[in-house]
Amino acid sequence: MIKITLLVLFLTNICFSSVQGWKSKLREDGKLIISNLSLNEERVFSSRVRGKLSIILDNQNLLLAINWGEFANLSDANVFYNIKEYGLFEEDWRLSNDGKVAYSPNPVLMLLEILVSDTLIIGIRPKYNDEIRYTFNISNLSEHLLKNRSRFSFIEDLEFYGKDGQLVLESTNVKQNLNKHILIKRDARFVKYKTRHNDMFFFNSFSSPVNFESNLLTSDNTSDLFYFNKWLRKKGVLFTDVDMRIFKFFKDSPTVIPYEDIHSLLLKGNNITGYRIHLNNKHVAAFPKSTKDEVQSVFTFLKNR
Repeated sequence: MIKITLLVLFLTNICFSSVQGWKSKLREDGKLIISNLSLNEERVFSSRVRGKLSIILDNQNLLLAINWGEFANLSDANVFYNIKEYGLFEEDWRLSNDGKVAYSPNPVLMLLEILVSDTLIIGIRPKYNDEIRYTFNISNLSEHLLKNRSRFSFIEDLEFYGKDGQLVLESTNVKQNLNKHILIKRDARFVKYKTRHNDMFFFNSFSSPVNFESNLLTSDNTSDLFYFNKWLRKKGVLFTDVDMRIFKFFKDSPTVIPYEDIHSLLLKGNNITGYRIHLNNKHVAAFPKSTKDEVQSVFTFLKNR
């Protein structure tokens, strides 16, 4: 029994001695890199390697990347990841020129997800190789963000303050504080994925937001998520983090419908007349030249609010 115990301890030290959680490094060029090695190894081609999860901050340019250890794929690749609190999601990630590193298209959203979670399982389906999958212990990332809070202050969803001489997140319950922001961004990302072939939908980048032309009436406390353009971005439907705004012809101001006031939703229409969403038996948001599946994703976005 003692021999078995010693063997288990020996193997554990071999497998996990080099895995010590998050590490921060400030490079001479000013880039801050917070990285973490995977708990497991994968045989990619010639040898068994660990994956590396990195958060790279260059001024206000945020990147979240996975180094697969060796060549994984050409150009874009299908990446899937699972976080217990939010489930499985997959999307196309851009790869580096050497095919080893994949970059998240939604780095701010994924950063928030990692902050409130303990474990990340992430994989890639290479075109000419078997699936590569890594598991990361992603707990305690907040400690590194707090040490560099001035660098991350441009991210609106992260707010810090001092307490008893120590830096802590604004809420002691980080998950509860960020969960609302994460869920609405995940739902908006799902709409973006479903409507990726429809050029009438426009989306803000969570890492570098910009204003839409129709956002002249949006308050400073509101963040735009996406916009359905019916005519030169002047008439359509704008979705923010707190409400939806229907811009119609011959009206100078939009109809503003807070999500919290929506108590009734109906999806109607067909491929000929187009699809529309009826709200509270009073308002109608039309989405011409859109498929039922695309409008259904918008319907689900509203339903989840």
